[in-house]
Amino acid sequence: MMVKANPRSEYFLQEKQRHATRSKLDEDAMNFWASTLMEENHLPEAIDLFKLDVQLFPNSPNAYDSLGEAYMKAGQKQLAIDNYKKALELNPANDDAKEKLKVLEREVH
Repeated sequence: MMVKANPRSEYFLQEKQRHATRSKLDEDAMNFWASTLMEENHLPEAIDLFKLDVQLFPNSPNAYDSLGEAYMKAGQKQLAIDNYKKALELNPANDDAKEKLKVLEREVH
């Protein structure tokens, strides 16, 4: 699943790649920042950051799980399903993703 960053995050992505050795924003920091935005109901901004998180850390099940949660909160059920499936592909032991996926798939079908 390829996620394209939006223009707001494209600049950050380019700068992170140019200065990879000096970059201080790691996966945990980005996830915390995006989660805080999501909790404060700034869903478009949170989704943008989670998308960037997935792009920067494509092998992270947590990145996909978090993006799935943000899409779920935004009512974008199919995108939530897609990201929870990817999270489970990367970490089949993620019970929380399994439960959320079951609920979402019942609601969609």
